[in-house]
Amino acid sequence: MLSPDSFASQNRDDHDEMWRDAEDLIDRMDRRSRHCDDQSQFEQEVAEALRKFSSCSGVSIQKRCQNESLVVAKSGISIFQGDELARDPSRHLIVSQSLTETTDLETQLCFEKPVTTQQKRVFTETMRALTNILIPVVLRREISVVSDAMQSLDRDHQLVESLFAGSTVNETYHSIAKTLATLTHTDRVCIVRANHRKHSIGRLVASSVPTDIDPRARQAQDLVRLIQDDHTRDQYIQENAVQQIYVEPIADHDNQVLAWVVFEQYDDTETAIAPIAIRFAPHQDLAHRAVKNAIAREIAGPRSAAKTLATVTPIRWAQILAVAAVVFLAMWLVKVPLRLSVPGRIAAAAIVTKHSPTNGFVTKVHVADGDRVTKGMPLLQLHSPELELVAQRLSSELATTTTKIDTLKSVKRNAGDNQTSAERMVLQTEADGIQRQLELVRQEQESLVLRSTIAGIVRQWDAKESLAGRVVVIGQPLLEIIDPAAGWNVELDIPDDQVGYLDDQQKAKPTCSFRVLSSPTEVHEGVLNHIDQAAQLNEAGHSIVRAEVSIDTDQANRFRRGASVVAKVDCGQRSAAFVVFRGLVQWWRTQDWI
Repeated sequence: MLSPDSFASQNRDDHDEMWRDAEDLIDRMDRRSRHCDDQSQFEQEVAEALRKFSSCSGVSIQKRCQNESLVVAKSGISIFQGDELARDPSRHLIVSQSLTETTDLETQLCFEKPVTTQQKRVFTETMRALTNILIPVVLRREISVVSDAMQSLDRDHQLVESLFAGSTVNETYHSIAKTLATLTHTDRVCIVRANHRKHSIGRLVASSVPTDIDPRARQAQDLVRLIQDDHTRDQYIQENAVQQIYVEPIADHDNQVLAWVVFEQYDDTETAIAPIAIRFAPHQDLAHRAVKNAIAREIAGPRSAAKTLATVTPIRWAQILAVAAVVFLAMWLVKVPLRLSVPGRIAAAAIVTKHSPTNGFVTKVHVADGDRVTKGMPLLQLHSPELELVAQRLSSELATTTTKIDTLKSVKRNAGDNQTSAERMVLQTEADGIQRQLELVRQEQESLVLRSTIAGIVRQWDAKESLAGRVVVIGQPLLEIIDPAAGWNVELDIPDDQVGYLDDQQKAKPTCSFRVLSSPTEVHEGVLNHIDQAAQLNEAGHSIVRAEVSIDTDQANRFRRGASVVAKVDCGQRSAAFVVFRGLVQWWRTQDWI
């Protein structure tokens, strides 16, 4: 039998060991909480570790908000419930920590037998420490849940937005088809609108593919017929190599079909093995509402216009027609100016373009954009390797021929003097020819210094950077010199189908007003003094006729070459009806029946 001192010593040892085990448990759970991937699994690990450490009958970790509680983790069985536990606190330990302003995280231990005061203290401190460790984990999980919910709401919002997008009914149909194709991972989705007529089942109104299907095409007609004809469906599948096809009817409250959504799957990969109906099921209700909404919009437009027209009485119709006839007659009799709106650009009246005289590269640029130059001033220095090689070859040949002549001169006269003299004359003639060729090459090399032929301003953006060291070919434009004193013109691109209005005014030069787009508030005047006799294609591929408008020289300093303008060309007096409905008249005249 143990003495009292031995018994007390043993209790102290057991108590110290419990504290060490508690510290080890707290340290282990703390490290585990920082690297846990599955947060709910960590909470269960804490419950089981706490139950094993305390040897209790049950552990419960729960979130409590006022009178409601949610169990987060549980281990073992709690054999005491309700008031019985409250009456025996030695068998029931509770530690509660604040999780949020309105929610607490509560940890409970239930024991079959009462625990000592020392055990209760160890267990309580351990529970409090583990609860503090659990709080960040629980909060992270709730934040993750809220984030997932927000992302889900955002996806749902985008889905609803795409299903009901479109300023017109056709755009809405196309958006629905494209969205359903994306959601169901289907290659193509088509929407067929029901006609309820004997000669036609329906009409194709939209497709998810970028290229629209012509409703008159055979494939489109087969797509409409396969909705109710199984034979046509089998034939369509074979001819178009369709792996899956699914037709979803859209009906109203009276079960009358309003439209069909046709899903076509051409891919046979693993992601496309699942039936289309299963992939479409989560979005079925929303898709039905979207299609019905689009159909309601389609019906509402003509129906609203029909209701409005139906309210107009015959007397009101007669009054409307009479007023329209009077207005049209007045417009036909009244003459107003016809002015064509034509785009164009500012161009210099006098401009000289310097071209490369040979193949080579630019060695030096003497001027920059905007510099004023005088006649004869050097602009560019070119170097031609080809001319340099030719000059070297000719110099070498001339030196060789001259050496031969000097050798023959030093030969003493003998029986072959006549022959030597003849050879010397031939060599001298050859040397003179080489000398003339060399002089021509030198002149060409001197012409590689390009000089200005007029006094003016250099127009070449970033000339030194763009031209220095640049390889050029013969005939390539390099620089432009503009003479501001010669004035400016406006080059107009008149559409070919409208130039006929100007031909009627050729007896007098038409006047023209224009605005420079960089200064649209200022209006300038000019005279159309030249119209090309041939049409040409512009950058957009449209047929145009170039025209030239002369500008007052006093306005020269106010323009920049190449500035875009919009001109109004006076084409005389025409009836107001023709001016207002000119586009309709032009279209009518271009039809085959005219």
